[in-house]
Amino acid sequence: MSCSHDPSPPPPCPPGVPRRPRRHGRPHRHRHRLRGVRSVPPPATAITAGRPGRRPCHDYSTLFEDGPQAKVRDVTEFSPTVAFSAGQMISTVGDVNTFLSSLLAGDLLPPAQQRQLLDAVPVDGDKGHGGPQDVYGLGLRHFKLAEGCRAWGHGGMIPGSATRTLASADGRQVMTMNRNGDWGEQRLEDAAVASEFCRSAP
Repeated sequence: MSCSHDPSPPPPCPPGVPRRPRRHGRPHRHRHRLRGVRSVPPPATAITAGRPGRRPCHDYSTLFEDGPQAKVRDVTEFSPTVAFSAGQMISTVGDVNTFLSSLLAGDLLPPAQQRQLLDAVPVDGDKGHGGPQDVYGLGLRHFKLAEGCRAWGHGGMIPGSATRTLASADGRQVMTMNRNGDWGEQRLEDAAVASEFCRSAP
């Protein structure tokens, strides 16, 4: 599920809301533009400045309580910008697909930086985001989905939302999924990913 958003500039931060991080005196959203995030035209992607835009969909969370009695809460007003730049980009699954495909195709980085990006090392998997046979590069995990089947990507979760994006090594095959809830069977998501990328695996 993807949600549109209001691309108009957000209002100033109210008292108590953290200001956006700066580096070398410039807001990080300007540095993203300078470093080529805008190289791939993202028609529905925006970098917020403290508060997300209005959303027509709702997000729901158990606030990470387990069990059948866990209460489901509407957390649509929760702002992921409390995580600073890690939560200040609002996008759609289509735009994420376009970006990851272009990144792995080598269209965004010089060859030397592309090699560093994919120079992966062994890393233990987190709950819901990989396994012990995965390797990790610079912000991209090389997931082992099945024997003889791997894909590059990343995943993340905040209260009310879970997203996972993966692509083949050449960027030609790409899949991004988002759900507006943070509970449920991880194995169902894993099965959807495997069915997309592992059709020809032994």
